[in-house]
Amino acid sequence: MNGSQKVCALTIGSFEAIHAGHVALIKTAVSQKNFVSGIITFSSQIKNEGTGLIFTLEQRLEFFKNLGLDFAVVIDFTQDFSKIEGADFIETLISVCGMKFLVEGSDFKCGYKGLLNMEELEKISQEKKFELCRQDYVFFEDEKISSSRVKKEILAGNFICAQKMLLRPFALDVRGISFKEKSVGSENSIFEFRNEKNQVLPKNGIYKVTALDSDGNIFHTTLEIENENLRIALPTSGIAEKTAEIKFC
Repeated sequence: MNGSQKVCALTIGSFEAIHAGHVALIKTAVSQKNFVSGIITFSSQIKNEGTGLIFTLEQRLEFFKNLGLDFAVVIDFTQDFSKIEGADFIETLISVCGMKFLVEGSDFKCGYKGLLNMEELEKISQEKKFELCRQDYVFFEDEKISSSRVKKEILAGNFICAQKMLLRPFALDVRGISFKEKSVGSENSIFEFRNEKNQVLPKNGIYKVTALDSDGNIFHTTLEIENENLRIALPTSGIAEKTAEIKFC
């Protein structure tokens, strides 16, 4: 690192949900004066829970930017990467990113088999002379907010609870997905598409949603879910092709 590079305030994690707890971490990193704020995250789930992603990488990167982060480093969590020792990973962040401040929750773990915990990280921070901040947990209805809890609420169709923990509605990212017109109505046509981006879906049924297109237009409509097949009512094929997100009410 040369003298012209700035020191960084970082937070590390998969941030699959970017729920209220994650937002608190990010805001702490962003609030550090005279530091460049950044996030170290991953291109996919670290653990495959078999229920899909909450938000896609594209959505998460947008959220990071809107929360004021200066940069994001996206790591492909490969088999080789999973074998890196936690201490070596932290050393890389210091030497490459100029990390001088790290904020994490008390349950943070990283490195091979998650063996580097906060207690070990505290020792490393003292040795390597960077500040380690423990962020308090964020609670909703007297229970700690977590990605798994958010996912549970989405699966059950409890979108209001999920929204309160996410601080935003849960939304399907449909940019680039192909819509097929299945039937034509007097006001709306039915368009079918697949859950190609492997996002978590609630149980089969019909849901009230809001469709947002790339021009910023909003359409209040319904979405039918039948396993991985989805059907949405929209006025025209032109609108379907421009649809970027589908938010659950």
